[in-house]
Amino acid sequence: MIGTQQQSYTNLNSIHAENGISTSIVDDDDADYTTSSSKPWTDKVAVLANNSQTFQSLSLKERLGLVEELIEHVQCLGDERSYWNDMAVLKLGPFVSNEDDDTSNAKFSSHVKNFMGMNKFAMIALVVTSLKSIKENLEYQINEQSGSRRNIIPTLLRNVKMENIGGKPMNIHGPVELFPMFHKMEIWADANVDVRRGGIEDQESNMESVPLGRDQGNDVALVLGAGNQSFITILDCLQCLFYHPRKPVLIKHHPLRPYLHALCSELFAPLIQRGFLDQIQDGGLEETQAILGHSNIGHVHVTGALTTARAIEDKLKETRSELSEEQIQNMVTSELGCATPWIIVPGKYSSRELKMAAKHIVTGKKMNSGCNCLCSQVVILPHDWEQKDEFKKILVEKIQKIPTDPLYYPGSFDRMEKMIEKYEPNKIRQITSHNVDRKIHGDDSDFVPTYVVDCGLYGRDGFNDYALKNEAFGPLLALVELPGGSNNEQYLMDSAVPFVNNKENVYGSLSCSIVYPKKYDMEIIKGATAELNYGCVAWNTWSFYGYFGIAYGGGWGGSKNDSTGQSGKGLIGNYFLVPQIQKTIVYSRALTFPLVVDKTFIPPKFIMDFASKVFLRKRYFTDFVRKMIK
Repeated sequence: MIGTQQQSYTNLNSIHAENGISTSIVDDDDADYTTSSSKPWTDKVAVLANNSQTFQSLSLKERLGLVEELIEHVQCLGDERSYWNDMAVLKLGPFVSNEDDDTSNAKFSSHVKNFMGMNKFAMIALVVTSLKSIKENLEYQINEQSGSRRNIIPTLLRNVKMENIGGKPMNIHGPVELFPMFHKMEIWADANVDVRRGGIEDQESNMESVPLGRDQGNDVALVLGAGNQSFITILDCLQCLFYHPRKPVLIKHHPLRPYLHALCSELFAPLIQRGFLDQIQDGGLEETQAILGHSNIGHVHVTGALTTARAIEDKLKETRSELSEEQIQNMVTSELGCATPWIIVPGKYSSRELKMAAKHIVTGKKMNSGCNCLCSQVVILPHDWEQKDEFKKILVEKIQKIPTDPLYYPGSFDRMEKMIEKYEPNKIRQITSHNVDRKIHGDDSDFVPTYVVDCGLYGRDGFNDYALKNEAFGPLLALVELPGGSNNEQYLMDSAVPFVNNKENVYGSLSCSIVYPKKYDMEIIKGATAELNYGCVAWNTWSFYGYFGIAYGGGWGGSKNDSTGQSGKGLIGNYFLVPQIQKTIVYSRALTFPLVVDKTFIPPKFIMDFASKVFLRKRYFTDFVRKMIK
């Protein structure tokens, strides 16, 4: 059904696998991404290993000094070349070489320029705020150790209350304001720990450690860069450097994003100069396997697919026969996939509430052409809900109205085609909308319509759950109905929550959203949230804001109660070391509140550039603003 579109990617798919550990690609013959020493990766690992013990032995004050130096280097995030190349990866414009100073007049449409400005702001806001949060926690630890009476307790550790939610005692940390997203975030954690010990490193960090039974003094952490978002690689590095496993880092950049080498060379310069971080371009599957087999690689972090994470563990096992299965698994942390569900709670919605709910879902589907681990994929509807048909109609209208991006990610066409082939033609609806404006040569074969798949009514004849049990990673939305819905109070706890918690029904446990009308009992929503086995639960909003919450100390990762490993293991974030995190909660002002990330209205580039400069030049400006809006 999408064979014509697939043809334009045939060559790319043949040399590039979606997991990012295959052969490298060159997208522009004129682009030069080699900005540092071309010495072999073995030499780089040797230098990092030689400095590993020194790095692991750094005091809190020395680590704080490194973070402060990194903050002084964030100005490099304002260089637009990386963001133009982000647009090129998304097939929205041409690649720009490192020597090209004339980026502002490159052949980009107004829409792409505005989107680039938003992309740039997201990178800067995430990285700058993350560094600031890491700095704040180190300062707190230093003052706590010294017994300083002037110690300022971070908000997530100071604003804590114990609540009994659905019969489960929880420590509720927060809320904190996610500036400038107009959302709030809470962390829900087990109540059987002393919250006063949060932020201290002898408590649970972001991954429990299993001793390897050998000297780890020369270990190096390998970060396999993500292919779908540039900021992920940087945040992953900060995690491995300052939290778990807190070892020197070797970055292997994803073959889609080789240009990040230059950006990371500037941002991480204080670490590179000291031999605490280095980086390499993708050298192909054979080279990656050789790196994994190197005796000094003691930890691997990957953002990608479950098959990739398992292949990594298999390679580690093959080259480390002396280690147990548990020890091998503990060497790998990962952030993997999810068929992200949206649970629609039955109730009486206003017309605007229905429209905004649909807009949230479709925005989450269409952003980045659906190639995000948190993109909308599964819409769960109550079969007996009176407004079900009206909502379906509005959902289609929003898909038609919100513009379509090119499907750029290698392997996505094949994945989509395989998924569509599992359904009868009368269960699939192909919905087109206008394509985003771009100024590059070629046809529009990489613009793919959104496919809406009707999975049917759960438990009835004809029910087909393939689109629920596999991640689409592309523009496909699955609709599924659950029995019931006439009794609003029982539906969530008796039907929706058990359905999505069962990983034989819905793939992954990274994040989900609950949609409910204004006049709804929040105790029911809280009770359902406590039972949901997802790492992030978004109330009346898209879980993207939960990922943004990483910068403010939120945790991001699969549910601790999910033993399948489908969404990975370990946490990204938790910069304030909140003990025993269960999940991160995010919510906006109201379901009817305008979308902050909105594909139908992207602020002009000059506005986003100004906002980026505020973060870069006035890095503590956010403190003042957050106090003003509380």
